[in-house]
Amino acid sequence: QPYRLRNSQTEAVSQTIESFTNRPDTEFLWNAKPRFGKTLAVYDLCLRMKLKSVLVVTNRPAIADSWYSDYLRFVGQEKYLFVSRVSSLLQGKQPCLTRKQYLETIKQAGKTKNCIEFVSLQDLKGSIHFGGSHDKLEEVAQLNWDLLVIDEAHEGVDTFKTDVAFDQIKRKHTLHLSGTPFK
Repeated sequence: QPYRLRNSQTEAVSQTIESFTNRPDTEFLWNAKPRFGKTLAVYDLCLRMKLKSVLVVTNRPAIADSWYSDYLRFVGQEKYLFVSRVSSLLQGKQPCLTRKQYLETIKQAGKTKNCIEFVSLQDLKGSIHFGGSHDKLEEVAQLNWDLLVIDEAHEGVDTFKTDVAFDQIKRKHTLHLSGTPFK
């Protein structure tokens, strides 16, 4: 559905685009209080920058539903395919795809190939590709992501294991989202 960003959201998106464009190696933090609309603003950023591959990592897998519902409401599968391993999203919720389903879908002529992938920090740190012991998330390690979004950046991300995991993700840009950046 059509949307219109509030002034604070528009300013955050514009400043981030300016930073990513003029200083591509920088990371950006949105210190946005609850109800700011970070998810919608991130989607707007992705659309405006025409990003093709977006990885969202969070320490709170339960918020996957809000990312997914905003995706359905404001973005839709004609622009991006939503990929996730979070079980609550995969239980009969279409068009949320597993990575395997995504790879099958993009083989079809005329199908969208742009991807928003949602991964929990716990899954990421548990993967052998990111310093853990489980054979999973190989595609996350292999891809060159346009954007890494670290949601709830103030929770559980200030550890050695998390630093090791994030260092393994190849990406052009990094956006940290937090309502409590000084915790």
